[in-house]
Amino acid sequence: MGTNMRAQYEPVAIAAANKYGIPVDVFLRLITQESGWDSDVINGTRVSSAGALGIAQFMPKTAAAYKIDPLKPEQALDAAARYINDLRGYFDGDLIKAVAAYNAGAGTVADTIAKHGANWFDGLPQETQIFLSVIKPSGESLLSPEGVDIGARLPPNISPEPAIHPDPMALALQARGISTN
Repeated sequence: MGTNMRAQYEPVAIAAANKYGIPVDVFLRLITQESGWDSDVINGTRVSSAGALGIAQFMPKTAAAYKIDPLKPEQALDAAARYINDLRGYFDGDLIKAVAAYNAGAGTVADTIAKHGANWFDGLPQETQIFLSVIKPSGESLLSPEGVDIGARLPPNISPEPAIHPDPMALALQARGISTN
């Protein structure tokens, strides 16, 4: 495990969150889950098993689509906040679905919504359910716009672990006119 770099990069993360209208507490928890602010993750010494890189754990195709180097924290933090904002737009303003898509992929979330409707949370991978429970806004339940308290369905006694996203969020990028080829 490397050095904790939170003190150095938190101001950059806060500025990025504010720039794109992402709640700061949500964005900071997301980055904590993704990289733990660990220098070995941030500088690419440690790469996720899925191939995600850097402070915001970008998949290479997503980083390329956003024209950033995921190992440059300033670029990655700005792009991560922009990406969440793009995903939020794709999911009609739903921040919870955007954060789920950041973790599991926009396609996975869209397919899960199509299959499960208002109970979409039940169809998400358990890792993403845990990810959402950690990242939700402070003092709030994970209440979806459909009025379903998805946070109440989390399995008991599960400790959250840093998340790894499996695939780039091609659907959200395509919705913004960004090619993933």
